[in-house]
Amino acid sequence: MDNLKEQLAKSVALFRNVKIANLDSKSVRSSGFSVLMAIYNSPGKVSAIEISKYLGFSKVYASKVMKQLLTDGLIYREENEKDRRQLFIYLTEEGKKIVLQSVEKFTDSTNQIYMALGEEKAKEFIEYLDQARKILAYYRNSK
Repeated sequence: MDNLKEQLAKSVALFRNVKIANLDSKSVRSSGFSVLMAIYNSPGKVSAIEISKYLGFSKVYASKVMKQLLTDGLIYREENEKDRRQLFIYLTEEGKKIVLQSVEKFTDSTNQIYMALGEEKAKEFIEYLDQARKILAYYRNSK
């Protein structure tokens, strides 16, 4: 049983510690990539507060992640013309390039998993991941 728990821990760690590399060999942690994707998928202007709420990040953590993305030149900010206290966040061209490359890599790896597992096992895999997500969400919310 302990060996099975070890294997489970290693598998979960693989998904948890994802880093997405861009062409310049910089890496973006999964939380930073989540921010990039949230900006990319937003239909219009998006504020830092909206991003933190959408991703479930604390304001402090979201600020830290976005500060790093600013430093890396992957996002930029613009003040709201009506309320200068509010900032809108946008992707730079480099940020867009990382998102598009990463989506392509993700799609390729997803296709590889699907081809290796086949349709039935892929469905089971999705169900198990969904169950694990619900268990972890319940655990996180009960604390």
